[in-house]
Amino acid sequence: MDLLYKDLSYNTDLDHVRDFICFECFTGQRYSDVANLQWSDIDLESKTWSVNVIKTKAPNKIPLSPNAIQLLEKYKDTLPKPFALPHHQVNSRIKEICELLGFDDEIKIVRFQGSTRIEKVYPKFEKIASHIGRRTFIILSLENGMHTETIKSITGHKTDKAFRR
Repeated sequence: MDLLYKDLSYNTDLDHVRDFICFECFTGQRYSDVANLQWSDIDLESKTWSVNVIKTKAPNKIPLSPNAIQLLEKYKDTLPKPFALPHHQVNSRIKEICELLGFDDEIKIVRFQGSTRIEKVYPKFEKIASHIGRRTFIILSLENGMHTETIKSITGHKTDKAFRR
């Protein structure tokens, strides 16, 4: 919610990227599907988004929260049709926004090259990318008591292994 309420009105690109990422957080969907969101896919009466998921080619009906609908309404008459949300270079700009928000705790990334352990420490904002929206949706849904199977049906995860990752 810190991200949603951060005043970025002084920079249109950052404002748009923030809204794009927040929409991912409210719907649990991938960048590719949100980037292709069109008004013809939205049913405001039933508060749903019908999407044919680009990665899996599977149809899915996504419930739209009041926050997601509010973001859609923000752009309803400001963007060229048919697209419902603006999108820019999300991954580079979300890092900039998260740095402004002070997401600078140090995180350690450990990887192996053969049997050699390689550790690097980064400020958190450097490792944030668009997929953070999807993961945030899952974490918040679990914390709010939503059943795992319901979350998986919304996000389109087919296996527990993929979901847990």
